[in-house]
Amino acid sequence: MTDQTDENERLRRAVGDLLRIFLINERVFPSAEGRIPYSPHVFKAIGMLAGAPMSRASDLQTHLGLAPTTASSVIKRLVAQGWVRRAPHPEDGRAVALSLTEEGEALYAAIHRQDLVNMELLLSAFEGEEREVFISMIERAADRVREAAEAALRG
Repeated sequence: MTDQTDENERLRRAVGDLLRIFLINERVFPSAEGRIPYSPHVFKAIGMLAGAPMSRASDLQTHLGLAPTTASSVIKRLVAQGWVRRAPHPEDGRAVALSLTEEGEALYAAIHRQDLVNMELLLSAFEGEEREVFISMIERAADRVREAAEAALRG
């Protein structure tokens, strides 16, 4: 293997291990403080609506990158669980606005607290300035990947 291939493989394994451990091992790292099993669509939808109440279903669909029927199923599940409410959109009477219920807000808070606990464990591998350097590098990598994804969507 070339040095670059070796680096890519090491990174692939490390990121894969982190994701697998944090997302699959719920006995050690309970999602949402153990309130519900991890579901990527549910967690991302709850997070989006926490930051953007009164969003349309199409906004959620775009954010999650889902087909309309799949997004509709996710929304139905969120509403049935009592985490999301539907209401007439204040700016467009034909549209439906989605927002978190009190229970949904409590679930978001639990997800967020658990994420912070998990991130502290991750950062505990570093000391002093290493923590800031690691965070800065991860942010830079996330920016690069986000830019590439946005460019690909633009065509």
